[in-house]
Amino acid sequence: ADGGRTWSHKRLDWWQFSQRADSHDSLAFLFWDNRWAITNDSFGVLRDGTLLWAFLRNSGWYEISGLEPESYVIRSEDRGETWDGPVKVDKSGFPSVGVSSNRMTELPDGTVLWPQRLGLTSKEIESIRSGQSAAEHSDAVRTYVFRSTDEGRTWGDLTPLPEWCFETTLLRLQ
Repeated sequence: ADGGRTWSHKRLDWWQFSQRADSHDSLAFLFWDNRWAITNDSFGVLRDGTLLWAFLRNSGWYEISGLEPESYVIRSEDRGETWDGPVKVDKSGFPSVGVSSNRMTELPDGTVLWPQRLGLTSKEIESIRSGQSAAEHSDAVRTYVFRSTDEGRTWGDLTPLPEWCFETTLLRLQ
């Protein structure tokens, strides 16, 4: 509240999804039931104070087959008291998404930009590194910028960044 001179903290609690996960085929249930494989990946604060919090589900870290890497976004319009979502991010046919820990950036027109890696799974990349696959590593994973024009409710309109752009944060300059 004072231009960053002093700081306070507040626990941002997403455990409320355990109470909203009644239907086993609901996205809230899948999000909550697989929480053991979810890490927070990205965060954004919009001009109106809306919080955007992205999570990455990466079961590859736990060597669980059949659970694809997915990225989800939840939103709060009341400083983290309650959360809407989750929204599953469309990875447009790529087997893997996320792991970039990139923040979301809002433009003056309200468009929100969010860089995320899309590409092969870690096992597929290891196959390339070991010479078992003919694909090039630079073709295997690439960072794309997702756009949201509805305050983080939906994401799409992917734009690729140049090769080897990882852990990208976008900054709007004057």
